[in-house]
Amino acid sequence: MDYPPKQSEEVVKIARGDDALSVLLHTEFRNKFINELIEIEYFLRERINEMESDHALASYLFQSAPSVVQLTGIDGLREMMAIVIQIRQQFESAALKALFYMKNSPKYIENLYKKLNHLKTLSEKAMKKSEELELKRSDLFKKLSDIGPQIHEQIQQTKQIQRRVSFVCLFCF
Repeated sequence: MDYPPKQSEEVVKIARGDDALSVLLHTEFRNKFINELIEIEYFLRERINEMESDHALASYLFQSAPSVVQLTGIDGLREMMAIVIQIRQQFESAALKALFYMKNSPKYIENLYKKLNHLKTLSEKAMKKSEELELKRSDLFKKLSDIGPQIHEQIQQTKQIQRRVSFVCLFCF
C-alpha cells in the first residue's frame, strides 16, 4: 500500500517513456540537461585533480560531495567523466541538433528545403555537364581515330618529298 508522502518529504517525479522523450525535445530542458552534464564533467575533473594533488584544502572542499564520488578512486572517476563526456557529445552532435531544430523551427525546415533543392539543382546541372563532356570526349576519340590514318598518310607523303628533295639536291651539287 502506497502512503502519501509526508510534508517533509520531497516528491521526486521521474519522466519515463514518451514523457522523458518530450522533456529532452523541449529546448529549455535539453539545454538545462546539457548544462548539468557540463557541471558534472567539471566537478569530476576537479575531484580528479584534488585526488591527484593530495591538497588538504581541496579535500575539505569535496567533503560535501556525494558518497559515491568520495568513495570512488581516480580510475572510477575518470570512467564516470568519460561517460558524462560521451553523453554530452551525443547530445551536442550536429545530427541531433539538426533534429531538434527541425522539430522546433518550421523556418529551419524551410531553409533546409531550399538548400536541398539548390543542391539538387546543382547536382542535376553537374550530371548534365558530365553527360555533355562524355559526348565531347567520345566525339574527340572518334575524330582522333579518324585523324590517325591521315597523320600516317601525311608522314608517308613527307618522307617521299624528303627523298625527292635529297635526290634533286644530289644532282644540283
